[in-house]
Amino acid sequence: MRCWQPPTGELQDFLETARDIWPSGTRVALVPLAADINHEPGAHQIQPWLRFAERVGSEFVQVSLPPFQMRDPYSAVGEPL
Repeated sequence: MRCWQPPTGELQDFLETARDIWPSGTRVALVPLAADINHEPGAHQIQPWLRFAERVGSEFVQVSLPPFQMRDPYSAVGEPL
């Protein structure tokens, strides 16, 4: 989901159902993305997702932010692009 889309009741319903069905110890990572995937989402866009994860249960759902600096996969040292 894009971070500019607030967490929805449908997602919460899905995650609560999944928690009952999936094996114990399963974890879910929510990865908010900005509208432009070449930029990090702003803190004001991440906060609703952090609150959502807390409501659902941080032992099951966590917010994860990927590294936004692109690395050259063909470089021996992974130099930035």
